[in-house]
Amino acid sequence: MQYAKIEQNIREIRNAFVGLIFRTGMMHSVDIREEARRLVERLPANATWEDLMRAIFVRQTIEAGLSDSRQGNVLDVREVRRRFGL
Repeated sequence: MQYAKIEQNIREIRNAFVGLIFRTGMMHSVDIREEARRLVERLPANATWEDLMRAIFVRQTIEAGLSDSRQGNVLDVREVRRRFGL
């Protein structure tokens, strides 16, 4: 049950971050220290280092995906399916 709460917090963090990126349109202008504080504050009081690292990983993954998308480094779903034989 505790894991479900942490997963929910991570989803909320991810959604808030994606919203911030789409609202501002400028990922690199975000103060990393301030965003790190917000990330930590959203974790439950009993969160572990692993929980924090997972939240950071999720955030970095979203940043990388958004950056790739802006640069046009994307594939059509049909191409992905073809490559994976789906």
